[in-house]
Amino acid sequence: MGVNLLIVDDDAALCKLLQSLLVKRDCTIQVAGTVAEARRMMSEQDFDLALVDGLLPDGVGLDLIAEHRKSGVKTDFIFMSAHWRHVGEYIELTRKLSVSAVVHKPFASEEMLVHVDAAIERATAMEQPTAPEAPADPFQQALAELRNKYAATLGERLDQLDKELAALEQEPDADNIESSLRLAHKLHGTSGTYGFMEISVATGMIEEQLGALKAGDIASQPMFWRRLREAAHRARRAVPDLDVGSAKGSEALEDLDHERAVHASTILVVDDDPAFLEQIKVIGRATAHRVLTAVGRDDALQIANEEMIDSAMIDIGLGEGIDGFELAAELREQPGLASLPLGIVSVADNLESRLRAAWSGASLFAGKPVDKETFEQMAIHLHALARGYRPKVLVVDDDPDFSAFVATVLRRHGILVAELHEPERILEALLETRPDLALIDIVMPILSGFDLVRIIRTSPEWKDLPLLLATAQSSHESRLAAFEAGADDYIAKPIIERELIARIKLRVERLSLQRERQERDALTGLLRRQAFMDRFGVRMAELRRHGGRAALCLLDLDHFKQINDSRGHLVGDRVLAAFGRFLTARYRVEDLRCRWGGEEFVMVLLEQDLEMARALIQRGIEDFSQRAFVDDRGEPFSVAFSAGVAAWPDDGDDVTALIERADERLYQAKDAGRARVV
Repeated sequence: MGVNLLIVDDDAALCKLLQSLLVKRDCTIQVAGTVAEARRMMSEQDFDLALVDGLLPDGVGLDLIAEHRKSGVKTDFIFMSAHWRHVGEYIELTRKLSVSAVVHKPFASEEMLVHVDAAIERATAMEQPTAPEAPADPFQQALAELRNKYAATLGERLDQLDKELAALEQEPDADNIESSLRLAHKLHGTSGTYGFMEISVATGMIEEQLGALKAGDIASQPMFWRRLREAAHRARRAVPDLDVGSAKGSEALEDLDHERAVHASTILVVDDDPAFLEQIKVIGRATAHRVLTAVGRDDALQIANEEMIDSAMIDIGLGEGIDGFELAAELREQPGLASLPLGIVSVADNLESRLRAAWSGASLFAGKPVDKETFEQMAIHLHALARGYRPKVLVVDDDPDFSAFVATVLRRHGILVAELHEPERILEALLETRPDLALIDIVMPILSGFDLVRIIRTSPEWKDLPLLLATAQSSHESRLAAFEAGADDYIAKPIIERELIARIKLRVERLSLQRERQERDALTGLLRRQAFMDRFGVRMAELRRHGGRAALCLLDLDHFKQINDSRGHLVGDRVLAAFGRFLTARYRVEDLRCRWGGEEFVMVLLEQDLEMARALIQRGIEDFSQRAFVDDRGEPFSVAFSAGVAAWPDDGDDVTALIERADERLYQAKDAGRARVV
């Protein structure tokens, strides 16, 4: 049985347009041009759905809806208005008068069809409480077919990538770099969108490395090329054994998901005790972490350059004259491993060992023996550092069951989640949660997803926030309406986990890359001043809430003007870039580093007091000053730096006060002869 639908509007052209749009829907359509006419028609027959204009020749649509509600007859209403209304009026309209949707004129045809289709589904569900099983969604079938076809070409695409990389290694000119970069970029984005995340991650690594090569940031070193080949090999290992048109593709993808779920992270453990390494392997399997073991320096460096590792745990006493602290620093100096999170384990748990661990860039120190609980805590912390900033998604849906399902899926993939069930609080929720992406349902009782997108896009602060719309409506009208409203992407319910994660990661990674470019100094790779101030402000707020300590270090390269004047600005730039890499590799991943301006840098050592900070910086001065630079004439030279250190909270309770105090001490260090820390 069809749906009985009434259009109440005095605009004949609009009524004709709506009738033409709805002609293929299973409904009987009638039109009323006035409140009186609509009142008469609604008294004579029941309507399942009424589209009511806000302003009519003889009255207002709200009065008509209010009268009808008092009669007790159940009719679904869509309210059409030429005027934007306050959120409070939305609440009044939807909660008291039970209007299912508010559509603003002029509206997109596809947007109106989304709301009408939802109303038709509700009416049909009331007529048929036990609905037959719905046919397969054509959109999802098409997506699955495209996905299988793409999967069938992955081997050929990766063959082409291998050829490109081989040609590039032989002749690394601009054309070869650009060609390889384009191919890796396509594989990274498209394979991720289709759910082949292992391939996406591996080719994304290739894209990142090729981008650095194009920018001239990476020298043509054998280890660099080995890492590219390993990433390509990793992508090839992840190609599923698909039989297009069968279920094998789905099964292979499930296997990939299982493999990723089994190994939360890959940890390199270096120790000269085989029994200890076997014990750690067992613990790793029990705690869902992949453990690679090495018994000495050469093994550790080989594994680090052949495998994709997320972190490393190193024993400081490796025997045969091998210093675990030096190995830790050496690992961080390998291409691509400057930000490798490190943990140190030792039977010697004393102040000297902990100081040397901090200097080597280790984030954690644990005494032996290492039990399961200690290993798991270290692994979780190091893995969090390896992943860096965890993306946050705001899920906006009036159905708590759906948002709970989505939240569970996202958290399984390491994504932070905030849920909002009251869409009228969207701006408040954005300020509270500051998400990296919002997943918004289209059909909601107060504000539709389309309205929320428009509201968000009017705010300068959120104009670039990735917005992903979701709904059970999977028609092409829904997708078009989503994009026209300002959404970045669209996903159909029921949610397919791999598709959801692929779409979210793709959008978040692009936003992260954009932010990274905005926040990082291109020459040194360190934070710019404003980005540093923002991040340190967040850390200061955490310190005030939970307690703790931090040391702010202001660093200045000694006699840098003379280097620029006598050796040239290009040589000076090489020194600045080397100092940026030095600060990145020699200190912990969680410490903040910033190029403050010119040859001046700021670093924040978290959870360190003045004495520990002084020792770490002094060791840094000694180490960096021993590094040999060569100018364009082939003349060697060295560079040192001076530092002033201030501690929170003793030297100040805000960033400005700490900077001023550290600056005073920096000048004292320079007056005392430079190459020292005060």
